[in-house]
Amino acid sequence: SRRVSPTLMADMVRSGEAVWTQLGGRRSRCVVLFTDLVGFTTRSSVMEPDTLFALMNRYFEAISAPVLQEQGLLDKFIGDCVMAFWNAPLAQSDHHDRAVAAAIALQQHVPAINARLAEEIGDAWDGGGIAIGVGVASGTVVVGNFGSRTRLSYSVVGDTVNLAARLEPFSKQTGLPLTFANATAQGASSHSLLKIDEITVRGRANAEPIYSWQPLSPEAHTAHDGLLEGILAETAVRRRKSLQTALEKLATMDGYPQGLADYYRRRIEAL
Repeated sequence: SRRVSPTLMADMVRSGEAVWTQLGGRRSRCVVLFTDLVGFTTRSSVMEPDTLFALMNRYFEAISAPVLQEQGLLDKFIGDCVMAFWNAPLAQSDHHDRAVAAAIALQQHVPAINARLAEEIGDAWDGGGIAIGVGVASGTVVVGNFGSRTRLSYSVVGDTVNLAARLEPFSKQTGLPLTFANATAQGASSHSLLKIDEITVRGRANAEPIYSWQPLSPEAHTAHDGLLEGILAETAVRRRKSLQTALEKLATMDGYPQGLADYYRRRIEAL
């Protein structure tokens, strides 16, 4: 009951599946989410232990809520990282949309988390609020009980897990908290996600299209898509100046994130 929502727990009880005690695993298609605090290692090193303890508990409580609300399973806390997944132990036909909705809710919860932390621990978090990075990927995993004879953990392993973990830090480059893998974006029919690049991920031969959630006006969205298409085109090197001009126009549009504009400036300069 501390790892799944009451609704999911009731469904598990009705299903009769003894997922917590059965040894071994099975192949399943899941969505995996990783989220952690940006800059946590540096900031936490100068915090008092009791303040750090209070901050982490408040943070984990706030981060867990959207995952449980969307019927996800909280896998584990790893330092400041939270790992969760969907579509196991019970199948969920809308698991892509649930995971994306949880990630968006995490992003939208950050101001409220910062307001509560400011009230409870003041300026202990280096005089500023927290920022999060979230990576989400979908695909085939092995799900089940892993461990030893003395300790077991119900979890997922596989390339999809590795991909989600490697996408999570990408927020530091774009300034956008959320990064979704291609399979997640294609499977999430209820959300309009913004393609932001195609990147090479360690351990994968082909470039991975990646997406984020960033509400834009129709004009800005069209301009963004055109700029990205130009950057990814084989003729991008010859069109550097025109791409720079298009970017500067896009960067002035209302609501376009400064961090993403800076990211594209670096991309164009590196062509």
